[in-house]
Amino acid sequence: SDDQGNIQVGLEYKNPPNGQMTVKVTSVIFRVQGDWTVQWMPEEAQPRPNLYGIRLVLDKAVELEDGYYLIGHLEWDDERIALATPGTGLYATDAQGNRLAFEELSFDVFSQLVPDFSNLRWQPWAYRLAGKTFQMPLTLHLEKVDVMLASPVALTLDLRPNGFRFDQAHLGSSYEIGLIPLDGLPQVSARLARVTYLRQGDLHGFDLAFEADARLSGISVQLAQGLREGTGQGRLLIESFFDAQSGYLIARSLADAEMNMPMMLQVTDIQVQGDWTVEWAGP
Repeated sequence: SDDQGNIQVGLEYKNPPNGQMTVKVTSVIFRVQGDWTVQWMPEEAQPRPNLYGIRLVLDKAVELEDGYYLIGHLEWDDERIALATPGTGLYATDAQGNRLAFEELSFDVFSQLVPDFSNLRWQPWAYRLAGKTFQMPLTLHLEKVDVMLASPVALTLDLRPNGFRFDQAHLGSSYEIGLIPLDGLPQVSARLARVTYLRQGDLHGFDLAFEADARLSGISVQLAQGLREGTGQGRLLIESFFDAQSGYLIARSLADAEMNMPMMLQVTDIQVQGDWTVEWAGP
C-alpha cells in the first residue's frame, strides 16, 4: 500500500488466463510501525512497602575546585528499629547509567562537615564526587542497609531430643529441625531450617541455616542464654553469609565458653537489601 491507503495486488501466472477475470482480496492485514506498550496490574497486586520507611536523603552539595561534597542522611520512621546505617557504600550514576568516581569521606572530614549527628532518627553520610561535567541528573544509589532492632527477636534451641552433646563426636553434625519461624521479625521473614555444630580454634557453636525472605541479606544471632558462667574469656564470632548451594542464609554464632542446652538465641541486627535512590539535578 502507499501513503494514501491504496492497495496494490500482484499476481503471477505461468500461462495468463483468457477473458475477464475477477480478483477477490480478503483479510487484508496492515503492518503499522510504532512502539506500543501495555501495563498489567492485577487487582490483587499490592505495591511492596518501603522497608521500615527508610529513605535516602540528599541535604546539600559543597562545590570544590575539582568536584563536590555531597552530604545527606538515611532516615526511617518505623519505631521497631533503633538504627539504620548504610550496609554498603553508596554509588553514583549519570543520566545514562554510567558509574561515576564517588568515594566516602574520611571521618575527620566528615565530622567537620556534619558536626552534629545526634539525631536519633537519621544517620548522616558524606561523599566526594570527582569532576564537574556530568550528564544530569545524577542518581545516588544504596542497595543494602544494616538495621538494629529496637527489641531483639528470641528463639529457643534444644537439640537434646536429637541425642546432641557438646563433644568431639558431634562436631560437623547437622540437624534438620523443620521450619521454625522467627516470630516478631518486622516486615521480613526467616525460618530456621537446619543447625550444624562446628568449632573454629577455641571457639565453638552453630551455623544456623535460615530459609529467608529475599530482602533479608544478613542476620546476626547471639547466644543469649546457655553459656556457662565462669568459662571462656568472652570471645565471640558472629557473622552471616548466603550459601548459594543450599539457598539458605547462614548465621554463624560461636563462643569460647562451655554451653548447655536449651539455649536462647537472640536476633539483634539484620541487613536488608533494596533499591534506595535520590536524584541530584546539579548546582
